[in-house]
Amino acid sequence: MAWTELTEVDRLVLDRWSEVRGLLDAYRQVQDRIEERIETIEERLQRWAKEQGYEIAVDAKQAVISAYLPPWFDKRRGARVCLVLGDFCPLGYRKVGAQYPYLAVYAGNLENFKIQREGRLDFAEALRQQLGEQAKEWHDPAVDDAENPLWRDLREYDERARCALAADPDKLYEFAVKHLPELFQLSGFISAALERLPK
Repeated sequence: MAWTELTEVDRLVLDRWSEVRGLLDAYRQVQDRIEERIETIEERLQRWAKEQGYEIAVDAKQAVISAYLPPWFDKRRGARVCLVLGDFCPLGYRKVGAQYPYLAVYAGNLENFKIQREGRLDFAEALRQQLGEQAKEWHDPAVDDAENPLWRDLREYDERARCALAADPDKLYEFAVKHLPELFQLSGFISAALERLPK
């Protein structure tokens, strides 16, 4: 069996094994505390969103805030479309994998309404047509249009800014209240595109 040479990083980890284990334990524990902090803003956000006419759910494990208008919701199948503010925690928190926080329109749930991939792509195209020139601000070629027809990275939030959001529920609340209205402005276009879909 051939041996793989140890890298400098491997040697550093081996030399400081106890400290590395301690850091890994602390890393796991801080994620639990971040999750608790995120959960503390849900009620405040729900009250704020209700005043705007929206329902909101906060998924602290996924670092995602989802919003929808009540007419988009079905009791058995959920919301047809959700407005999403996601990955606002730093990379490595739970399953956060995006380089930046993002704003998105999530349409993958249309499958629960028997709208297959082709129909979801038609929905995405109708939505972009309604937005006109504004659609360019919401396009990311790396994102699947059938799942997220509109997507925009919030590139002004680097890793340090995301850590600050994760550490302070008030900052996270302010962040959400600042950026969710950008998604709310799309609601009329989304409702019109939904009207074109088969019932």
